[in-house]
Amino acid sequence: MAGQVVLKAESEKFAKHEKACVENQYVSIPFIVDTIVSFAPKAVGFQDRVSKAVHNNFSTSKN
Repeated sequence: MAGQVVLKAESEKFAKHEKACVENQYVSIPFIVDTIVSFAPKAVGFQDRVSKAVHNNFSTSKN
């Protein structure tokens, strides 16, 4: 089923790095994309945050 592969990979990647992130106060955002361009939910959320930050910090006024 499409999307199941990215969900599994996202979960595995998060689990792999969880201990180091907690110990070092890091945040892990696994960016998982499969060959048919299904994005994992955290990857989509990350893209949304980056897009909003770019828009808020680099948009020019039309005045």
